[in-house]
Amino acid sequence: MAHPTNIGRVARCLHQFKILNRCSSLPSVLNRQDLQFTTETLSSSTRQLASSPSRSASPSCARKFTSSSSSSSTPPPSKKILNISTLLLQDGLDIRELPLIVRCADGTMFPFTNHITAEEKPRQVTEEDETFKVLLQQCSSVKDIFRLLEIPTDKVTGHSASYALLRMCQLKNANRDWDDLDSFIRTAVMNELYDTVRKEISMLTNETITSLVKCFLRSPQFSQECRVDVHEEIERRIGDVQFSISELCALSEKLQRSSENNEDLIDHIWVHIGTRYQEIDETNIAAVCRILPRTHKYITKMLDKQCQKFWWKLNSKDIATTITSMVRLNAMHGSMFKCFAKWTYLNIHNTSETDLMQIITCFIQFNFFDEIFTRALERYIPARGLKVDTNLLALTLEYIRGRRYLSPRILDTAVSHFTEHGSDYNALQLYTVLRTFGHLNYLPKNSTSFLVKVEDVLDKEFENLDISHCVEILCSFAFLGKIPTNFVSKVLTPSFLTRLKSTSNSNTYYQSCLWLEMFQSAVMLEARGSRIPFIFKFYDSNPHRNLDRVIHKSKLVDALYGLLGEENVKRLTFAKNTVHPIDFEFHVDSNGNVIPYSQMPENLTRIALLIRRPEDYCINSGHLLGEHSMRNRHLKILGYKIIELTYLDICQLRNSKEAVDYLKKELAPYLKLPQE
Repeated sequence: MAHPTNIGRVARCLHQFKILNRCSSLPSVLNRQDLQFTTETLSSSTRQLASSPSRSASPSCARKFTSSSSSSSTPPPSKKILNISTLLLQDGLDIRELPLIVRCADGTMFPFTNHITAEEKPRQVTEEDETFKVLLQQCSSVKDIFRLLEIPTDKVTGHSASYALLRMCQLKNANRDWDDLDSFIRTAVMNELYDTVRKEISMLTNETITSLVKCFLRSPQFSQECRVDVHEEIERRIGDVQFSISELCALSEKLQRSSENNEDLIDHIWVHIGTRYQEIDETNIAAVCRILPRTHKYITKMLDKQCQKFWWKLNSKDIATTITSMVRLNAMHGSMFKCFAKWTYLNIHNTSETDLMQIITCFIQFNFFDEIFTRALERYIPARGLKVDTNLLALTLEYIRGRRYLSPRILDTAVSHFTEHGSDYNALQLYTVLRTFGHLNYLPKNSTSFLVKVEDVLDKEFENLDISHCVEILCSFAFLGKIPTNFVSKVLTPSFLTRLKSTSNSNTYYQSCLWLEMFQSAVMLEARGSRIPFIFKFYDSNPHRNLDRVIHKSKLVDALYGLLGEENVKRLTFAKNTVHPIDFEFHVDSNGNVIPYSQMPENLTRIALLIRRPEDYCINSGHLLGEHSMRNRHLKILGYKIIELTYLDICQLRNSKEAVDYLKKELAPYLKLPQE
């Protein structure tokens, strides 16, 4: 067991002196020779403390340890040890500047020579030190530690002193009899511990150094001189590449959690980690990402490159931690996410629902879609069936809805799950799950029990739902042609519109009003027997969807005007009593001749020319999304004939002649065109 010999001698002498001062009858406690021995020993030990070598702690430092005043941040090192330079890093055609840590040389060392000699290198913790550490952990009070320190030994070690300081720090923070000790005894013992640590600071292990950092961050009264020495030693070891990546992460975590100002040291740590990015592997990438500060976000680019070397070796916890950190840092790296998607597909059977939810949340946050990952979900969700976590199911549906991915397997599982557990859904889960069916325009066969359950749950939870969410859910089922008429009298009222305006911001209010008008149009056109308490119009005179530059560049508009006449074509209009935009509208008589738009003869046929864009369809099929399916259905109810032009075909038109030929081919079944 290794601990300071002088500490035990000083503690015993001070203890006797304390008893002496408290006794009223001197002869009954000590004879004159004992008194002389005690006084001489105390004086000698005190002189030794006062005249300790270059790193002795001052009395003011000891007083600060017992002070209750708040401490300032860690003082900077007495001399500058590290500096930051830059390094040009080339990766293919990509060249960027990388911050680089450099050692500041002084006159006593050659610039490229390690300053540590063989005698000063960190020593391993001995068995005696470990035994002493165990005994310290058994101490339940600071007095117990002082009694343990009174036992004489032959050798003083920095590890023992560090362990003692750390344990006393823990007990002091727990208010374990710290103030009951005599301040003079306490100061003398603490100074001796500080001196021992400072003398052997270069021989302490990295773990011990990190423990000392934790100690002085938790105890503001820690010796300032000892703080400076620890700070300088950390910078020396950073400059000499003595810390591992995991040790640097642990050190940075402690510094970042502290309220003290340690930004310079933290900055040096992360610049140093950035230059050693090739050492980041499957064992430490999660720790690096979890602790990485926003100021050094550039390191994520190197993590992206490293991840491709070992992604298959990671476990689900590391994947979840890393990907959650990317959300915190707002760092989107497609190649890294693709690696995680492949990992999930290969290890879906070993992935917990919690970890899977974190991965999905990240992909939703960055609007990242991967078909391999989606196939993994299509295996996992149906396999879990009715036992799947509701939050995971809701996130999965939100993921496929946002990516317009139609997955009957996942949606059928959601139908069964909601039919069985729908009454236990909270308001947000209801909104996320139910709106997906309408937006993706999917309703399974034999869905009667599902629709009955939806109506029952919505009726019970109507007041708990966010008002804008409620509108979107009702409209989404109108996309499917399933009009929830029981709610017409609740939402199509002036009071409901007033509530909507008062509880929503401008963007949400605008979108919610569009949903509400779509729902109103569906009720008017598809549920004609329903009584609408209030009919309102919200939309502007101009549709919210305009023709883009590609269509203008393709000469399609000029070709259409040339074939039909500009006065006979109305561009960008709304269908009557709806908010459905029509790209081009024109009229033909019973003979198939185009007539002026202003004329309204009998047997008039309205033609709606719609340009179908890729975003109108599900990404994995030619299945129209719910909003566009409802537009087609309503236009047909209003008497329109629909001609659909594919956006991708229009983009391939190279000149006016090709545009005219394309339009003739598409329009020929509906009207007579002039012969060339």
